[in-house]
Amino acid sequence: KGGLLDGPLAFDNAVSLVWPPGDAARGYVVSQSGTLFRFDAGGVGGPVPVVDLTDEVELDGESGFLDVAFHPRFPDVPSAFFSLVTRRDGALYSRITRMTSPDGGASFERATETVVLEVGTGISAARTLRNSA
Repeated sequence: KGGLLDGPLAFDNAVSLVWPPGDAARGYVVSQSGTLFRFDAGGVGGPVPVVDLTDEVELDGESGFLDVAFHPRFPDVPSAFFSLVTRRDGALYSRITRMTSPDGGASFERATETVVLEVGTGISAARTLRNSA
């Protein structure tokens, strides 16, 4: 048991691995398809879904759910910021949202989601789908 994890964890479309400030006991994996997973760094149990954004995420090429950043004073300030690409009216938008966790990071409540920043990418969703075919 010399490593951080006692066994391998497998994720589909993993794009980011993060730890909350001051908490080396559990990590989080961002799945590009739209789910944030939490895992015990000691290898106890498997990954647990924390929040599911698949209904918001436009998954195509380099878009999707891209990253999460915890508030610097987490868990005292129980917020995290989520970076994703979404589609609206046929166009792609890069979006940063903020959500709060009622339970120290075991889950994040979609009802608390607030859009902090949204910028059009200048790319139509139809064009990206056509280019990936």
